[in-house]
Parts: sequence; C-alpha cells; structure tokens
Amino acid sequence: MQAAANSMLPHVIDLLKHVRGVDLTQEFSSELAPSGDALADIETLVRHLNDTGRPREAAALRTVVGICKTSANYGGLELKQGDISDISIQEIQFLVSTWLESLNSEDRARAPIIPSPTRPVGRRPMTMTEKIFAVHDVDRRDFVCPGETIRISVDWIMASEASWSYTIMHTEFYRERAQPGAVIIGSDSHTCSSGAVGCLAIGLGVADVTMALVTGEIWFNVPECVNIRFVGKPERGIGGKDVILYVLQQLKRNTVAADRVVEYTGPGLKYLSPDARFAIANMTTEFGGITGIFIPDSATMNFVNSRKLARHKSSSHYFRPDEDAVYAETHVIDLSKAKSFVAKYPNPDDVVPVSDMENTPLDGCFIGACTTAEEDIILGALVLEQGLKKGLVPVSRGKRKVVPGSRPIVDMLHKTGLAAIYTEAGFEIGLPGCSYCVGMSADKAGEGEVWLSSQNRNFENRMGTGSIGNLASAATVAASSFEMKITDPQYLIDLIDQERWDQIKGRGSIREVLNSPEPPYVEPPSSGADNQVPHNDGSVAREGVIDGKVQRLGDFIDTDALAPAQYLVSSRTDDELGSHCLEFTNPGFRSRVAQGFDIVVAGKGFGCGSSREQAVSALLGCGVRDEFFEAAQDGVAISVDLRKNTVIVGEKEFAFGLSKIEKELIGLGGITPAFMKFGKDLFQGLCSSRHNSGAGNGIKGGGCSSGKLLEW
Repeated sequence: MQAAANSMLPHVIDLLKHVRGVDLTQEFSSELAPSGDALADIETLVRHLNDTGRPREAAALRTVVGICKTSANYGGLELKQGDISDISIQEIQFLVSTWLESLNSEDRARAPIIPSPTRPVGRRPMTMTEKIFAVHDVDRRDFVCPGETIRISVDWIMASEASWSYTIMHTEFYRERAQPGAVIIGSDSHTCSSGAVGCLAIGLGVADVTMALVTGEIWFNVPECVNIRFVGKPERGIGGKDVILYVLQQLKRNTVAADRVVEYTGPGLKYLSPDARFAIANMTTEFGGITGIFIPDSATMNFVNSRKLARHKSSSHYFRPDEDAVYAETHVIDLSKAKSFVAKYPNPDDVVPVSDMENTPLDGCFIGACTTAEEDIILGALVLEQGLKKGLVPVSRGKRKVVPGSRPIVDMLHKTGLAAIYTEAGFEIGLPGCSYCVGMSADKAGEGEVWLSSQNRNFENRMGTGSIGNLASAATVAASSFEMKITDPQYLIDLIDQERWDQIKGRGSIREVLNSPEPPYVEPPSSGADNQVPHNDGSVAREGVIDGKVQRLGDFIDTDALAPAQYLVSSRTDDELGSHCLEFTNPGFRSRVAQGFDIVVAGKGFGCGSSREQAVSALLGCGVRDEFFEAAQDGVAISVDLRKNTVIVGEKEFAFGLSKIEKELIGLGGITPAFMKFGKDLFQGLCSSRHNSGAGNGIKGGGCSSGKLLEW
C-alpha cells in the first residue's frame, strides 16, 4: 500500500505531461518528492501548479482531492489521508486522468456563449424556451421560431442509473448540477424535472442521447409553448405534488400540453419552493408536455447559489419570456384552490379530493420515486410524528416503505431524527432508487393489491403486474398509513409546529416569502453562422413501396405498454422485446401483425410516457413497419408521398410536414445509420444535404382490419 501511495506523485506528473502537455520533470525537486500520503502529495502539486501559472490544472487536481475527501453520503470516496488502499489509489489515478482530460474537452469546445443584457431592437418576441434554444443554436442567430428545425449544442447529457444506490438520476442532478439557461438531455422522460431551476431539460431515447454524447449536438423541431400562469397562494402543507395533480384535474393529460413545452409563470411562483417546482416539472411529462420549465426568480438564484461547488453555479444564465411573447395557449391556475388530492388508478388526470376516496382500504403505502423531493419526505415524517403523538398506532397489516431520492436526503433523515419517526410508524427505509414506481426490481406490488403512492405514474401494471396504484402527496400517504385507509392529512399538518418545520427544511424549501432581488436576466446574443459543412451525396438506405394492412390503435398508447418494464433488462434483442409488445394492454396485437396487419395507425399521444427507445425496438421486433400514418379509412388504400408531403387516403389528400432533417433521417434509415455515414459531423451533414434523400419513396398499404371509425 505504501509503494502504491509513493507512486501517486510520479504517476500524476506523467499524466500532466501526456494528457495536458505540462512537463514538470525538470521542475521535480525534493519538495515534490513522494511523502507516502497520496492526497497530501496531490495537494502539494496543486500549490506548485498555482505558483507556476497553471491554475486550470491546479483546479482539476483540487477537484479530485475534494471528491476523495467528501463523505460517501455526498458522492465522495470518503478517503482518509495516510490510510488509502491500493484499490483507492487506482480510483484516484482514474479521477486525475478524467479531470485532466476534461480540460482538453473544454479546449476543443466552441467559445463560451456570452448573453446580451438587453433585447436587440426589432427582434421578434420570444418565450423563455425559444430564448434558450436560440442561445444554443449552432448557427448562433439571436432568435428561433416555432416549427423550424435547428441544431443546438448541449450542456449536459444524463444517463439512466449511472449512480445506483447514491441517487435517482434526477434528484441530485437538480439539487447540485442543473443551472438556469442550460440545455440538458437525458435517457429518461423525467429528465424534465430539472426545469424547476429554469433550464431546458428534455428526455429522449438512448440513440439520440448517444449521438449527442458523440457530437455534442442534437436537433430539435422548435415546439410551441403553453403558458401555465400560477396565481394565488396555496394552503399550508400543499406542495408541488398536489399542485400538479390540480393542474391535471383542471386541464387533463395530453391536451393543452401535448407536444409542447410548458412554461410555468405568474405571481404565484413566489409561494412555490424549488422542491415544489421540481415535483411540478417532473410530472409535466404526465401532463403531456415535452418538458416543463419555471421562470427563474430570486428563489431559484438563492437555491443555485447555495451549492458548494462554484462550477455548478457559475455558468447560470437567467432568461425570462418577453412581455409580448406568443404562446399557443395560456391557462390560469389558482393555487389557493389546490388541496390534498388522489389520482385514481390508472390515469394520472383522474384526480379527486382525498375526501372522495376517504377510508378506501389499502394494501401498501409508498413514499418515494423521483417526483418526491426532500421537502415532501420531511413533511411526510412530520405528519407521522403528529399522528404518533396523538396516539395513532400503525395497523399490523399492509406494507409501508419510504425510499428517499438520494443518500444526502437519507443522511438528513438520520441527522434530524426523522428516520426514527418513519421506523416507529412502521416504514422500511430503502436505498435510493425507483423502487415500486417502476415495478421491475425486488420492490413490486402484488397482483390485486391496492396501493397509495407518492410516485408520478399510476398506469396499469406500473407498480407490478395486476396491481392497482393511486397517486397522492407524501403527506397524504403518511396520514393514510396508520389505518391503511386513504386519509386526508390536513388535520395532522395543522398540528405541526411551524418553528420546528422551518428548522428542518432543506435548501429546496422556502421558510418565508421575501422580496429578494431578481436575478440578472439576459438575452440571446447575435452572431454569425458556421462555415463549411459536409454534404450528403443523396444516397438513401431504403427506397420503393411498402405494402401492408392497417392495424389501428387508440389514443395515448404509452411506452410502458409498448415495452413493459419487467422485460427491459432480460430482453437483449428486438425480437425478444417484440414478443412482449403490448402484451398486457393489447394481447392480440402481435398475432395480428404476423397476419399482415403491420402498419400501425395510432391516435393521440402515441409513444407518450417514459423515454424508452425499447418501445420502437419492440414494434420492430414483432414485425411492424416503421411508418405511422396521420389518417386512414376502413378498407381503402393508403399512399404516402414524401416528395409532396401528402398522404392519400381513398380519394382525399392530406398534407403533413417533414423538415429537411426528418426527411434525411427517414431516407437514411434512422439516427444510427446516419451516424455511420457522417460520423461526428452527423448534424452538419444532415442540415447541408444536397438532395432530399426521401424523394421517390412511396408507402402504400391495403385495408384496415377493423370496421370502427378511426380513433383520432
């Protein structure tokens, strides 16, 4: 172990030379000789690098030392100086090489964006979403318009379950990394959670996320925005979960939000804490939106500025919509009318007051999943505490589990004594993870069991095959856990001492509404376009006519149905996924595909739900053609003309829209074949193609197997 520690300094000096071109061999002296303490040696090297004018390399190594010393509960290695194992030495060496290489990545990146303090004269009014798109536009114009296709740079790329047993991917990312004005993409539909801090965070399929990881770019068709304007003040104890359930009750799922970005604005924002905004942004995907984003304010700025690490707050850019911004729709939500709600199985928008379901028997109570923020976990414990003080005793039947979103939250529960309250109330405390929310691990609800959960989805089979899940806030779940009957928590919330509550609240909560200074709002800068880009030679991966018969599906066929969660891990091929496609919701689907009904005509919201590219793989694996029609009539021929952008159904002709990039991707066979053609210049190549690679393609089909009218 001592030998390994002594090798650390020479190894780091060698990495500096080969990774960064910083040659310290001539400067190596007795004062830089190994001491036998690996971390102390790196700290000595940090001082030397600073003294010799190499601050970036010094900062990178200082970050490594910080990670090594930080508690495991807060994402570190928790190493003690002078007592480090050989395995830990290897981890330190890996961290050093990674952080030094990150400097090379910064050097290769384009010049940083410098926003303007004022809106340019004559520029079209824009929503906040459009401004963030504009500032990340690779062509660096100062505006974008809904409907146009653009290439944008990406600030963060999130991968599912890269931090197992430490945090659900969304929890600590929102708390410690996401910054206002950033563009974030992730391979999970609840990536939108980070919109709580005023960034554009969007969930995509794995292939798209991977391409952005390789190229640093992604393409988007700029969506419309809908404005949800909050007014009024919520009652005491009403948090983000009940607010978003109220929004779903009033506006319904996949209606005004469908295929749009939801911007949350209005004077009511000052009463919504960052954690409350997190829950609302998180469930914007259940609302039907592409993502949700809150206009950042003083609460946002205070939350971000409270982070320990400068690099996770120094790149914040605060945008807000222009006063004359154009929204597709605007809806006003009065927060004073929100109350404790329950979303009844199996629809997140079938929302009723708790009183409507009072005394409904339960088999299980679950507090957790990504939508349940720290302040929700705290309030749940305080509700339990008041119940215990009143002499309520948890009944022996049923299951109770609380799964905090991250180890820092678990640590907080133990330090504040709230963990002991959960235990006394009969709750098992689990490791951070999705748990019952996805029903594909050890935590599964049994067939026929009725649960009340603070998670975000209550779809069929979501918590476990044949289970029945209802949604509510953590406070409602806690109150209901004593008698295992749905119970309104308000009488217990009213008993909570405000001073005690304020003492326990975390950074993501608001203790009192203050008239704090607004953040420094900025505007997209104006700049020129890029230079030479590669060209597509017009080659295509597929041509000709596709014949088939229509198999029509209804509205809102989600990815949980297309690719059931319990088969995601075990299915290694498209064929294996295809053997389970729509297994629970449309059991006859696969056999009808085999009979030739292999062109899917879907209704509203097809593919909503999780950002699960396995849904497409499952369709392909069971034989469905990868074209989806906008319209179809029973028994008539269908023809899609990609040259004219028209669909011919019987004697009628319908127009549809495809951008240049979309046509190129169709012609080349998808994002992966396109990458094989263009490599890291993928999006430049697609944008600059000389030919419309979809030209000449035709799609024709036979009749529809059902006598019903189309379900659109």
